[in-house]
Amino acid sequence: MHNESGLRRFVQSPLFSALLFTISLVAIMAVLDYINIGLERGIGYSALIFASFGASGFVMFMMPNSFAAHRRVFVRSYLIGSIVGFAGSLLIGIAGIYVAAAIVLLVTAMLLYYTKNEHPPAMALAFAFVLFNVGFAGVIITVVGVILLLASKTFEKKLYSALKIPYKNVRRRT
Repeated sequence: MHNESGLRRFVQSPLFSALLFTISLVAIMAVLDYINIGLERGIGYSALIFASFGASGFVMFMMPNSFAAHRRVFVRSYLIGSIVGFAGSLLIGIAGIYVAAAIVLLVTAMLLYYTKNEHPPAMALAFAFVLFNVGFAGVIITVVGVILLLASKTFEKKLYSALKIPYKNVRRRT
């Protein structure tokens, strides 16, 4: 009984949440490394989209009660960010990088706001697509990253359920 109590406290601790999202990010890094999409293939710096996953992991695991941490918001915002970002990267040859970046930032911000999917790291994701001309492979990498981060979040919720800890009452800070 004492061990179960210690496990429950550990699972509810910020350290456990930080470990889970760190493991998720390492998995995403491994996928990026395995796919090895970079300048040598002429596709761009797709690994730079990884930075937005770090911010999303923090929001989802360390601030689980925030609006931006909702799964629906996370998934939809990354879909919006990657599609708008990719489309914007196609504009670079026509309008130049500054105009393409401005259009991507404006369109992404408006879509995130009006669809009620405000997840700030998705803005960074869209911007990275343009700044580093990530290409369509970045959309695939984004989908894989979203799946891996959601899998970790699902594991966390199932563990809370198995330990009979009400997830909706999770509070990281008081």
